[in-house]
Amino acid sequence: GRFPALVSELLASGLPAGWYDGEIVVLDERGQPNFNALQNAVDGGRNKDIVFYLFDACFIAGEDLRSRPVEERRARLAAALGETERLRFSKELSGQG
Repeated sequence: GRFPALVSELLASGLPAGWYDGEIVVLDERGQPNFNALQNAVDGGRNKDIVFYLFDACFIAGEDLRSRPVEERRARLAAALGETERLRFSKELSGQG
């Protein structure tokens, strides 16, 4: 109920029913996440700018993937997700954390 635009986009995406992990963000003019803008979007109900970055899938279409390596789960998620302006696959970053 709080994120109608995001829910509509998820339902229209064709992503199979599942248990997906990700993070919602609002991006600034440089394409960087802006936590204050996210708070304002959530609190103010103006959340059409929210982007959902998905990075893991524990279940896809009834299949339990929890025992599979994270790389396999992410590959399955990437194959199932048709990216849109608001739904994006979170790419892996190499290097030191």
